[in-house]
Amino acid sequence: MSKQGISCPSCGESMPQGLEVCLFCQTPLKPSSNPLQVEKSPPAATEAAAVVRIETRGPTSSKRRATRGSGLKKSAAEKGHADDVQRFPISPHRPTVLQGAECLPCELGTNPAYLSSFKVKIAAGIVGLLLLAPLAVSGPVPGAADSISFTMPMIHSGNEPHNLVLINSVVHDGDLDVRNNYASVHQGGNDAGRKFAAAPLDHHVTWYLHNRCIPWWEIYETDGKLWQKDDAGHPVPTRRKNFEKMTLPEEEYSRHSPSLALLLSPFLIAFRNSDLLEPAALLATSLLTIAGFFAFCSFIRPYAANPFQVVVFGAVAYLGSPLWHYGRTLNAEPYAAALLICAYAAVLRSCRYLVGGLLLGAAVLIKTEYFLIALPLLLEPVWRKDRADSLCAWLPVVAAGFLKLWWNRQLRDGWSHNAELWEWGNPITGLLGILFSPSHGILLFAPILLLSVWSFREWFRDHRKDAILVSLGVGCYWILVSSQTQWWGGYCYSARLVVPVLPLMIAPLATLGRSQLWNQNAVFKAVLVVVMIISVEFGAVAAFSCENVYDKHPVQLLF
Repeated sequence: MSKQGISCPSCGESMPQGLEVCLFCQTPLKPSSNPLQVEKSPPAATEAAAVVRIETRGPTSSKRRATRGSGLKKSAAEKGHADDVQRFPISPHRPTVLQGAECLPCELGTNPAYLSSFKVKIAAGIVGLLLLAPLAVSGPVPGAADSISFTMPMIHSGNEPHNLVLINSVVHDGDLDVRNNYASVHQGGNDAGRKFAAAPLDHHVTWYLHNRCIPWWEIYETDGKLWQKDDAGHPVPTRRKNFEKMTLPEEEYSRHSPSLALLLSPFLIAFRNSDLLEPAALLATSLLTIAGFFAFCSFIRPYAANPFQVVVFGAVAYLGSPLWHYGRTLNAEPYAAALLICAYAAVLRSCRYLVGGLLLGAAVLIKTEYFLIALPLLLEPVWRKDRADSLCAWLPVVAAGFLKLWWNRQLRDGWSHNAELWEWGNPITGLLGILFSPSHGILLFAPILLLSVWSFREWFRDHRKDAILVSLGVGCYWILVSSQTQWWGGYCYSARLVVPVLPLMIAPLATLGRSQLWNQNAVFKAVLVVVMIISVEFGAVAAFSCENVYDKHPVQLLF
């Protein structure tokens, strides 16, 4: 049913009948013959807010929203009807401004809900800028007097130059053979970054001879001082004694997965003929880390008390852990961290199993070990016996597994010939080292993890499904990593190999915002805030110290 609307004699805007003043110009209203289709208010209209149904014709907007009062209702469009139906509350105590078919609160500058939303957006934007800020510094830069320099982003060390070599091979050459790219590095090229131009950089390459994996450093000297030089004075890789006459394949394929280079190549192809390829690759890492931050905020939204707490705990998770440092590096771990948290958010918050499966498949392509983190998320629809969701989740991951096997067959002449063999160690030693090592222990580098352990019980009680799935994935991956000989990840900051699961490990922290201790115990809240501040300080030192913090604790650089 409908009744006639009225129009303002001053501004000409139409609005529902029964209002005493214009919602736009506050002019006293008189009945008019100008019609506007309005649905009668339900019986609850005598309460603080009345629900009005307005039908508008013409172009529609998918972002129309109502922001006034607690009686807010989402807009709904009837299928098969050209009219766009908008529902919004009208408060009898405070007018609501209608702009065409839009419903926006008047006096936005003093509206509490608007101010809260604005504060959340500003806080999230600041966190994003802080995650980008480490790109402004690099160090140590060859030839520079200071350990840190303001220059175009440069890679550090470890696996970064070798990942950049593989990216250059894909982007410039269109293949995976890195032999000519390493030769270009030795002759002064930037295939491994400006820092390693003309340097005696070892090759991260493996061969298979008679089903035996032979790493490059078994055949060649790793000490650059022992390398020979060509007529131009460039270093030339020199074989070890007793290996001079050993026949090796002409091609050299990296022991790192080519998936990272292939995933980045669509973005980096525009920079292949310039010196901006290296900074662009680092920028891609930072941007994906920022995407991971927003996905993390989406994931912890049910845990926190309000949207501002979501951003605060997300900021602490990313700025108060090694994620900030690795967010400006060219390692595989920050990419895996972003892909995995995005997958968990897509599945558990939006039920988008195909999107989650594609993200998990990309993570498995980067490293096979990440399948353990993805497995609980893959088994969830199987447990519910949902065939459609199971197919959407499993198909991309299975395809990624077959693609890795095919790479092994094409590059190393064997389905099981992996690029790098797993070196088993003592899991007890590895687990204790990951937790408490002075130079790599994650609890000493990110004290906020202690707060996550504190809140685990409440997290498990209130969000049992999330707690079970995340705990299974993180636990299985931790057991595997602690069983490796180099459980920390080689020459790096903190424990590099556990970086992919850091967002999932810190997620329980957000439940503290609803706890009684947080809201009622001022001393406890102050202690938690101090721990968060200390963690962010450690993260800032690591993020802006670049390679100077490798194999060190941030405290060693502060004092």
